[in-house]
Amino acid sequence: MLKHFLKISIAIISSVVLFKVLTEISPAFVTVFSVFNLLVLYFALEEGEIYGAVMGSAAGLIQDSFSIGIFGIAGLSKTILGFLAGYISRRINVVPFVRRVVFIFVMLLSEVILWMLLYSAFISEGIYTAKGLLFLQPVCTTALAFVVFPLFKKLTKALPKR
Repeated sequence: MLKHFLKISIAIISSVVLFKVLTEISPAFVTVFSVFNLLVLYFALEEGEIYGAVMGSAAGLIQDSFSIGIFGIAGLSKTILGFLAGYISRRINVVPFVRRVVFIFVMLLSEVILWMLLYSAFISEGIYTAKGLLFLQPVCTTALAFVVFPLFKKLTKALPKR
């Protein structure tokens, strides 16, 4: 139980720090790289749909707290992302590299589409795409996943076993 708590705490803190660092470097980076989606996908793939959904709720609400939109839209879309990614990854083998790339890309693309649908349903103004950079998010975040996931896996192996 302690290991899961430490793992979750480290993951959330790391995501917030990475989000803030990317924001300081360039605000466009947080549009292109969704660090909170990485957090959700990591836990969904490693721990299953329940951890994915719970982490999606937490990560989405944290992301919403940094935005000026309606509180809960990212929370809902990331909760669904976490649950579906965990559920589907338990039913099909996504361990081979090509399948994992395709799976992560499809999940990220689905989350962006769902977020856009929810956003447009609740907010009458147009969706801010940062001059089209939002559409690159699934591709860039998928690439970043293959850098961040192995690093996080090494970090969590160093945690106490209990």
